[in-house]
Amino acid sequence: MNTIVPPEFFTLSLGITKCFLIPCESGYLLIDTSTRNTYKKFKKELKKLAVKVSQIKYVFLTHHHGDHTGFLKRIIDESEATLIVHRNALPFLAEGVNNSEMTGNSALIRLLMRLKLTLGLARVNEAMIPGKNDLILDSDNNELLRTIGIPAKIILMPGHTSDSMALVFDDGRAFVGDAAMNLCRLLNPGFYPMVAEDRLQIKTSWIRLQNEGGKELFVSHGKSLPIHRLITH
Repeated sequence: MNTIVPPEFFTLSLGITKCFLIPCESGYLLIDTSTRNTYKKFKKELKKLAVKVSQIKYVFLTHHHGDHTGFLKRIIDESEATLIVHRNALPFLAEGVNNSEMTGNSALIRLLMRLKLTLGLARVNEAMIPGKNDLILDSDNNELLRTIGIPAKIILMPGHTSDSMALVFDDGRAFVGDAAMNLCRLLNPGFYPMVAEDRLQIKTSWIRLQNEGGKELFVSHGKSLPIHRLITH
């Protein structure tokens, strides 16, 4: 079910991952692309909103994981949208894999990760190599989104992955991908993502997000939550 994030932001619940559709100057910016098998559902949801695939002008990746890049190549090819991505994501996109150097943030998740590796169930996506017009970022960017009519900045949020980025609006709304989660406390205690490349960096990124004006966090897994719940936990 689609819900509108005021003013006129759309949340697309696609399988296990929420994606967000944000109006911009020439059409829409899409945040993340969920898993490979949700593309048909994605197009159906667009139709309900009276949005054409060709109206998606930008795709912003919060990070490279397969549940955020599943139909990335398909939507880029079909819409000819410009990709906005962190440079550290490029090797994983090119191979269609997740970074395997992750650790679970709870004993249960670590057990599930070992089981997944044992069964050979590592997620693999179609390889994706950015084009010459795509936008590859190495650092924070306060101006890029403003040039396309979105009153927001991009900040780096390392911890979950080294390529994690957030989109932070001037009014405090922040789209943070998996930098935080709001699911079952058994799976992600303390709002930490279930897995991380560097768990110690996560809290640092949360504090920095608050300092950059982040107030209400829209996460890819679970309900939105205020920043103070992360900082004071």
